[in-house]
Amino acid sequence: MHKEDSKYLVIDASVFKAAGETSKNNDSKNCRDILTQVMKICHKVVVTDELSEEINNHSSRFSRKWRTAMTGKKKHKIIKLDSSNQKNLNSLIESSVKSEKQRMAMIKDAHLLNAASSEDKIIVSLDEEAKSNFQSIINRLKDYKEIMWVNPTINIEPTIEWLRKGAKPDKRLMLKS
Repeated sequence: MHKEDSKYLVIDASVFKAAGETSKNNDSKNCRDILTQVMKICHKVVVTDELSEEINNHSSRFSRKWRTAMTGKKKHKIIKLDSSNQKNLNSLIESSVKSEKQRMAMIKDAHLLNAASSEDKIIVSLDEEAKSNFQSIINRLKDYKEIMWVNPTINIEPTIEWLRKGAKPDKRLMLKS
């Protein structure tokens, strides 16, 4: 892959937490594999202050080493989210979701969508419930329809191949599929 094909990925804290160094659990192995491939393939990671805090609180030892290496290779970017975008997204969620529990969960994860939309529109996360929640109101979230949500515990080999080929837009991975 050429350097110009490199993408900025928003990697959720769930992936960093699951990527335990010694665990033989398949999910853990797949998370380590995806992180390793992101570095090897030359993709980059983008985090918000909020996501950085979550990652710091929930990272495995493997993940901390990975982040340090990515930072050293200048493949780690911290961004400030536009607070008006965050407020607008939160308002859309509040007006679209009846369940208090679901609404609060979505607001907690809304920064992932805003971070992804400000870069290359890719989220790597284990949280299928969050993905499903956002898909349930995607018609109201016009600016976020093309965000791709990738779960490294589902179809790991095709996901790694997709990353190797430059993580180009793929309708099957988009929130609005």
